[in-house]
Amino acid sequence: MTLHAAKGLEFPFVVLMGVEESILPHKNSVESGSIEEERRLFYVGITRAKQNLTLTYAEKRKSFGESTPTEPSRFLYELPPETLNWKKRNAEADPVEIKATAQSHLASMRSLLQT
Repeated sequence: MTLHAAKGLEFPFVVLMGVEESILPHKNSVESGSIEEERRLFYVGITRAKQNLTLTYAEKRKSFGESTPTEPSRFLYELPPETLNWKKRNAEADPVEIKATAQSHLASMRSLLQT
């Protein structure tokens, strides 16, 4: 679903993917100096979540056969820091904890779908 289509709707779980510079805000908006509409759409997206909001971004993307690093969206840094729980999957992360958290989230979504 697009962010435009989400206006006026609410969901128990919302996942916004690609919350990184050049995607949200889109590079054309940045270059033209008109990112306010992108900021408004981001706000629409994050306010659709009733229980859980997950925001993701890639550490790197492949474009034209080359892998390039990315940066988290500037919009993430505009959110109150105490409302964010930054998680990064790396060598220090406990794989058992990551799997348990993922299974818990999936179980919650399954229970919502079964009702």
